[in-house]
Amino acid sequence: MDSLNGGFHIFKSLITYNEAVEKILEKVDSLGVEEISLEKCFDRIVGRDLEAKMDVPPFDRAAMDGFAVIGEETFGTSTQSPIIFKVVKEEGDKIFKMGEKLAVEVMTGAPVPNGANAVVRVEDVKRIGETIEIYRQVVPGKNVSTKGEDVKKGELIVVKGKRLKAADMAILAACGYYKVPVMIRPKVAILSTGSEIVPPYMPLEFGKVYDSNSYAIASLVKECGGIPVIMGVVSEEKGDIRSAIVNTIETSNVIVTSGGTSVGKKDAVPEVIDEMGRLLFRGVNIKPGKPTCFGLINNKPVFGLPGFPVSAMISFKAFVIPTLLKILGANERRIWPKIRAKISRNIPSVLGRRDYVRVKLEYEENRDVLPYAIPVRAGGSGIITSMSVASGYVVIPENVEGILEGNVVGVYVFNFGER
Repeated sequence: MDSLNGGFHIFKSLITYNEAVEKILEKVDSLGVEEISLEKCFDRIVGRDLEAKMDVPPFDRAAMDGFAVIGEETFGTSTQSPIIFKVVKEEGDKIFKMGEKLAVEVMTGAPVPNGANAVVRVEDVKRIGETIEIYRQVVPGKNVSTKGEDVKKGELIVVKGKRLKAADMAILAACGYYKVPVMIRPKVAILSTGSEIVPPYMPLEFGKVYDSNSYAIASLVKECGGIPVIMGVVSEEKGDIRSAIVNTIETSNVIVTSGGTSVGKKDAVPEVIDEMGRLLFRGVNIKPGKPTCFGLINNKPVFGLPGFPVSAMISFKAFVIPTLLKILGANERRIWPKIRAKISRNIPSVLGRRDYVRVKLEYEENRDVLPYAIPVRAGGSGIITSMSVASGYVVIPENVEGILEGNVVGVYVFNFGER
């Protein structure tokens, strides 16, 4: 690497965001599939297409409390001239026949007797001993949920790569799935570098700051579906960084460091990656997050994120999230929704650079109107609250020179606070 002024490094060139993502994703792949119990599957990524093992419901069932009848036999009934049915108990495979005017009392969800094809609501009858008067006619199929109405056996119910949510859990359980194939989650080792960084549980001396990056990054790993492993804090010395990586490289699938990636004398993370493996890029034309680097050690992806908390979080969102989603085999390419909003004021930017602008959403009383995206003014890369108060961020691509007030933009929403 080139050096300047007694050991300060310079970026030879900056690659674009798209070039960086392409270099990363071509080097990673999934870790395979494992089978786990259904109760542990929420928010996991499905490892293969899943088909219904059975019809749901598995039989014709009552959709509400009442009496199962042959619907055609109720035709012509009314409150003035009710038709009388005999109430009987269901007996095995006994089949209702036209002309018998039989009724069986059923509860919601109970099987409808053979031959019956409708359910009269309990509100529409009057019980008189062993008979009922029916005051409202029902057509065949009324108040009956038929076999396979929800899902038919063999029907595709969950596609490979889908993240399982509550409704998916319900249909899997309804179809008799207890074991589910899901993608193996990557273990992500998280390492903060810097002699000025200390863990939050230690006394804070003058000139020191608490490690916030490890906890932000670990939370983002969890949001993606990975398994975070916080390795703690090491100094910016090359030997210490090397030792920390050696200690975790065999047990981790991805390593994410923060700090030590810029152009100072002690920014050694890129050199360590290059010495231990292969550095694929250093420096991306984005703001914030320019000093991001990436490489491979033992064919495992290693990210060097900037040390400032905002830059670290934005760089994680830009580069690590797509990586984890590919390893997880997820169909999604982002983990937060994108909504439309109007920019509240002009936002300048530089052609050729990709900018991530933190914004807060404000809604009018009329929710049918697009919200305003208000740029967060405390915009420095070290201002953590610029992320905690922001609703999300707007991306200004490389080929756009700023955004004008009133323009409609896409906001990636990561904070769902009070509106």
